Amino acid sequence: AYSYTVVDHEYYQRVTSYTRTSFLLGTVSSSLLGQFLVLFTSVEYSTLYYLHLGTSAVALVLTFFFPVGKIPPPTIFSPDSYTKLPDCLAVEGGGGAVEGSA
Repeated sequence: AYSYTVVDHEYYQRVTSYTRTSFLLGTVSSSLLGQFLVLFTSVEYSTLYYLHLGTSAVALVLTFFFPVGKIPPPTIFSPDSYTKLPDCLAVEGGGGAVEGSA
């Protein structure tokens, strides 16, 4: 969600593809690295666990240094939009109970 607050709306699809690509490349490279370490260097599984824990902690700390994103404009899901439906979704006659329902 952070990525979408720092780019313009016209770049959302590109940001989505970059995010998805980097996630998949990270998953594949970490899996391959883990396999190679276990097979060729006889690293124990607990070492892989601590390696994962350490890199996740570093990634978490790095997020605190990201610049603050801009606040996105209100959308249909903002609290203000709950009070009034758009004209295309408005129900004539009030919107009470449906006939035949108990």
